[in-house]
Amino acid sequence: MIVRIATESQYRLPDDDAAQLNDLDNEAVSAVEAGDEDRFHEVFESMLDLVRSSGHVLDEDELREAEREGWVQAETATRAREEAAALLEAARRGAWPGPEVHAWTLERARETVSRRAAGND
Repeated sequence: MIVRIATESQYRLPDDDAAQLNDLDNEAVSAVEAGDEDRFHEVFESMLDLVRSSGHVLDEDELREAEREGWVQAETATRAREEAAALLEAARRGAWPGPEVHAWTLERARETVSRRAAGND
């Protein structure tokens, strides 16, 4: 499974961990639906920890392979490259991490869940 952490990187997550990530994703959705912001942040951090600790960061060759094999859409790969370039530039200027790291508020998560449920994402 290929997992993208916005503003960070793309990871190849072992199949054995994909089920655990999906379970955590379902827990995050439940927390959003229940309005439990603290639980959402706790589960979201667990998701990030799982991907960062068990996943393997895709390098450019792997990203091209994932794109060629259809595991990652071309638009997603392009966006990942653009974000990586922007992060590299921001890091060079000493301006990373930026505000987008903290942009996932409970409200934004709820809106995303609502869009997904409505098929608009």
